[in-house]
Amino acid sequence: GWLPIVRKIYPPVKQFAQFLFEGGKQTTVRGVVLAQYPRLGTYTIAFVTNEIQTTVNGTPQTLLTLILPNPPSPFTGPIIFVPQDDVIPLELSVEDAVKLIVSGGVVAVPLRAATTTDVPQVRA
Repeated sequence: GWLPIVRKIYPPVKQFAQFLFEGGKQTTVRGVVLAQYPRLGTYTIAFVTNEIQTTVNGTPQTLLTLILPNPPSPFTGPIIFVPQDDVIPLELSVEDAVKLIVSGGVVAVPLRAATTTDVPQVRA
């Protein structure tokens, strides 16, 4: 049953994890969130890569830089800037998020909101 799926998912997950955790430390992704995209009420998994302070709309606010990975390859996707208050931080490792994305949702993982308001740190 599951072995053919695992064989197809494991190599890209391993490659992406090696890219993210080069030398055993986090290099790129700060956390996994749900963002409303491409419209309100529709959610997508996103990787937080940066946090910036801006006054672009006239008032100070924190924007998160998000990569929206495309299935089946989590290596590609648009980059968007979203107010920090508009995302839902998840208690989900990058590796589990990649498994979900690469499998097209076949490998289901629980999506639980993080218990803090901070963007969760990546867990190995």
